[in-house]
Amino acid sequence: MNHMDHLFWTGTGVTDVLIEFREIGKSWSQKYRGMDRSVIVPLPLEAQKLDEPENGKSSRRDAIRRKMGIPADAVVLLSVATPYKFRPAGEWDFRRTLQIILDQCSEAVVLMVGPGPADLDRIWGQDVWRSNGRIMAVVCQSDMTYFYAVADIALGSFPFASQTAVLECALHGLPC
Repeated sequence: MNHMDHLFWTGTGVTDVLIEFREIGKSWSQKYRGMDRSVIVPLPLEAQKLDEPENGKSSRRDAIRRKMGIPADAVVLLSVATPYKFRPAGEWDFRRTLQIILDQCSEAVVLMVGPGPADLDRIWGQDVWRSNGRIMAVVCQSDMTYFYAVADIALGSFPFASQTAVLECALHGLPC
C-alpha cells in the first residue's frame, strides 16, 4: 500500500502489486520507481450529515464554538495534517500565507488539527502569540466530527498536501 507516495521508501523489488490511492502516485511509482504492477483503490470515505439548528434552538455548532471560545460570527478555517506537512519549502510557506489571511480577514480563526500546541509554540511561536488566539491547535484526533461541525472552510496543508483530510472535509460539506 503506497500510503506515502510523496516520500522515499523501498520495497518495489519484492512487491507483487502496489495499491495506490491517486493517479499521480501511480504515475510517480511507474516513472521513478520502475513499478508497473500497481492498481488504484479509492479511499473508503463516508459522508456524514452535520447537525442543523432546530426551531431557533442553539445548534451543536454554536455550542461547540462557545466551548472553544470561538466567536459566533467568526469564519473558522480548518486545516488537518501532520506537523511536517506544514514545514516551509522555499517560497511555499503555509505559516506566512496563513498570516496574510489573518491580516486581511479580521473575523478569521484558524483551527489546526495535527500540529498540537507544543508544535505551534516551537515552530510558530511568534505567529501564534501575535494572532491573539486566532490560531488554535490540537493534536491528531480519531473523531473529527467535532471539528467539522465548527468549521466554515477547509484549508489544505502545503507544501505537502493531505489529500485524505481535504476529501474528508469536502464529504462533510466544507468548501476546500
